[in-house]
Amino acid sequence: MRFPAFVRGVPAAPGNRGTAVIEFAIVAPVVALFLAGAADYGLAEWSKTCLSNAVSQAGYYAFRQGTTVSTANITAVVQNAYPLTASPPDPLSAAVSAVAVSYPPSGSTGVACYCPSGTPATLGAPVSCTSTCADGTSPGYYIQIKATYTLKGNFRLASSLSLSGDQISDTVVVRLQ
Repeated sequence: MRFPAFVRGVPAAPGNRGTAVIEFAIVAPVVALFLAGAADYGLAEWSKTCLSNAVSQAGYYAFRQGTTVSTANITAVVQNAYPLTASPPDPLSAAVSAVAVSYPPSGSTGVACYCPSGTPATLGAPVSCTSTCADGTSPGYYIQIKATYTLKGNFRLASSLSLSGDQISDTVVVRLQ
């Protein structure tokens, strides 16, 4: 393809040299910050999913064990099921910082029975274990498992923008009987 004669003879403007370098210097940090934030957000969501899975496994374990379940064993199940361990050199890893296991609603010893109601289920006040719930079911023993994890990392952009900060947690309420 041939260019017209007036286009072939026009030299580049002498004042435009280095413009691409300046544009790159302005745009590159913005792109890098965006990519770091996207990666950080992805890691935070992955950590939350892993924590939810660990708490679910502990809930299943408690369900299978029944009323004889040990809170120490539930804590061990959560910590073993969570894939992020405290072993170096990974700066993004840390063990689950807190696992709370209690018999709702106030950390009692589990001698009371409850009738769950609503969506999501709430336990309300304890009832007699020989009574019948409003929906016709029998009351039962319940246990609450809550695990908390502190996000680690170099950027922590997603956690600084979230309302909960660096802490993620998940809770499950399981019927034992």
